[in-house]
Amino acid sequence: MDEPAHIARGYAYLARGRAAFWYFPQNSHPPLLNVAEAVLLYASNPTVPLEELPGWGADFIHYAEAMIPYLLPLERSALLARMPIMLATLLLATLSFRWATDLAGPHAGLITLVVAVLDPLQLAHGRLSTTDAGLTALGTALMYMTWRWNRHPRWRHAVSLGALAGLTLLAKYSGVLYLLACGALFLWMLLSPKLSPHHGSSRMRIFGQMLLAALIAGSMVWVA
Repeated sequence: MDEPAHIARGYAYLARGRAAFWYFPQNSHPPLLNVAEAVLLYASNPTVPLEELPGWGADFIHYAEAMIPYLLPLERSALLARMPIMLATLLLATLSFRWATDLAGPHAGLITLVVAVLDPLQLAHGRLSTTDAGLTALGTALMYMTWRWNRHPRWRHAVSLGALAGLTLLAKYSGVLYLLACGALFLWMLLSPKLSPHHGSSRMRIFGQMLLAALIAGSMVWVA
């Protein structure tokens, strides 16, 4: 039921750019995952007359319903739209394995991988062109990079953090919860009475890396 609406958002963004922004106040997610879900469909048929569809510019629900005939055959469109989310689900499983391995060795990584690929919610949402699995993959990648940065605060990690934070914000509005968790860790490091010896960083350097990551994330959202 929800998938055509996500595809319709992404298609409008790809086809009309700023002229499609009318739908954001009505029925919206940030554009990243919807664009990923629609990009193969747009590439295969970029000439849908959007302005002639009922609801265009005024009523998103009617517009999304009017897009369905242009998605026929639905089996083909479903596969093209779901493929990016399936890849994001594979990324999440791989990242879970890597993080658990870094924490406790390859046996822990294998156990985590089995749990990840057999999780009922992940099996349900990891094959649909919605935003849940994509946000989980990007948010987990952000938390993993935050964990790595906490162990070794380096400027290149701060750049990666900023990029992943921007992508997480562009995936879904609830991605801000992942950023709040990262921000709490940043503040804990800044306010800690004594930095851990392995950090090898001053508070000024940590603050500078925080600022760099925030500027990168904010710039990505603004550009999108």
